[in-house]
Amino acid sequence: MKTNRYPGVKPFETGEQDRFFGRDRDIADLYDLILLEKLVVLFGKSGYGKSSLLNAGIIPQLDKEQDPALRYHTLVVRIGPYVAGQSTLSPVANIQQRLQDRFPLAEGEVEVLASILPDASLWKAFKQRQMAGGPRRYLLIFDQFEEFFFYPPEDRQRFKEQITELLYQSIPQRVREQSNALPREQRQLIATPLEIKAIFAIREDRLSLLDTLKDFLPAILHQRYELRALSREQAQQAIVQPAALEGANYAAAAFRYDPPALEAMLDELSRSQGMQQQQIEAFLLQILCQYLEAKVIDQQVPQHLIQVSDLPQMSKLVDEYYQQRLHRLPEDMRDSAQRLVEALIIYDPESGESRRQALDGDLLLQQYRKQGATPDLLRELENTFLLRREANHFGGFNYEISHDTLLGPIQRDKKTRLEAEQQKRFRRNALLVVLALGVAVAAILFSLWALRQKQAAEAAKAEAESAKTEATLLLRNLLREKIQRQERDIQEWRRKQKVFEKGQRPDLVKMTADSIRAIDAAKQQNLLELQKQSQ
Repeated sequence: MKTNRYPGVKPFETGEQDRFFGRDRDIADLYDLILLEKLVVLFGKSGYGKSSLLNAGIIPQLDKEQDPALRYHTLVVRIGPYVAGQSTLSPVANIQQRLQDRFPLAEGEVEVLASILPDASLWKAFKQRQMAGGPRRYLLIFDQFEEFFFYPPEDRQRFKEQITELLYQSIPQRVREQSNALPREQRQLIATPLEIKAIFAIREDRLSLLDTLKDFLPAILHQRYELRALSREQAQQAIVQPAALEGANYAAAAFRYDPPALEAMLDELSRSQGMQQQQIEAFLLQILCQYLEAKVIDQQVPQHLIQVSDLPQMSKLVDEYYQQRLHRLPEDMRDSAQRLVEALIIYDPESGESRRQALDGDLLLQQYRKQGATPDLLRELENTFLLRREANHFGGFNYEISHDTLLGPIQRDKKTRLEAEQQKRFRRNALLVVLALGVAVAAILFSLWALRQKQAAEAAKAEAESAKTEATLLLRNLLREKIQRQERDIQEWRRKQKVFEKGQRPDLVKMTADSIRAIDAAKQQNLLELQKQSQ
């Protein structure tokens, strides 16, 4: 796999010493101080490159020593952040695990120490390796030591006791007492002194916390080395020299910086992040150079010459770097990536500050499966250098955000995302309210319409009933008048019948009377029918 010339957010590794430029004086001065002193503190602001100086500067310098008797063997120990409730190794257990990983000791080796010293002290662990033919000179490098102070008091106390014994006691008194009965040869092995040195790398704003170690390490702050920001000359070396390296193992072909572009870069980097004039933060320099290297890889730089027009807007460099890394991920992974990266930040309510936490990969996948955590996602985040991984004592890997400087952009992006989600929920709720109001208004209008329809129907029914009543009354009046006329006709017939009976012959009268009676009966029947209709 081809490599980048600039690591970006992640620190330089020991294997990247060939492209680590600009710190020659710091390497030489710190190396000399380490050789002279047993205990050294390296401090500087976050983003100045303390881890890079140790990994790609000091360790390779120590490894140049060819004489095994004079060589200091380095053991890099990252205490790691403490997270309550999780299976975190104590600082002492962490050192022992790192020692076993770096300098393995077979079970059962050096039984003589096990017989007289049953405890699992650091002194015993290092002495066993010396007695088994291993190194006797060690340099313990405690990187990002500020994390130590988050551990419980009992863990910190045991560390102070153990590290003091390791550094300053050739033979602990309890060992001396128990070893008197051993053969002379074994006593001589025990008496051969270990040479242990230690360097504590810590952020400048946490330097005062080392005072809490003075009860066991009174000289902890006597020998300090401050790593300052890069000077303009150092920054120029760190920019120009990696780009000029030839080699097929680099992802980008060798390229150059146009002098006006280089001057503009140095000017902008000097002004960024509130830096004093002529001081440049190594972290920002690496992000800027990696941004430009990516343009070369993408063939966006004609003739492989970086010009002023190729430079980004410096005020948004780190935030854009984070967004650029996110957008290098497959689109379906980006939302899950954001949430997973955000989950690796611990907020400390007491100090009001945020810090990184390292989590075992399997635990991370288990805890954040619902947020979309998958092995592929972890691999992609590592490839984009947003996360870095380190082997842990479980046989797996711990993952953490690659640098403290990314905490700000990640949290700002989280705030923007949460505000957008809140606005989205607000708009959705507002829409639901509007829809509910619309439904309510529609229901009210429908109710009013239904009420009006009912009222109109009732009015129509009442009007119809009234019309029917009026028609019935009119019909009855007409029938009544008809009945009255019919009754008058009957009475008139009867009168005529009587007159006729008086003046006619009996036979004719009888015949006529029968006819009249028949007519009278028909009229009576008709009258009855009319009366029934009028009821």
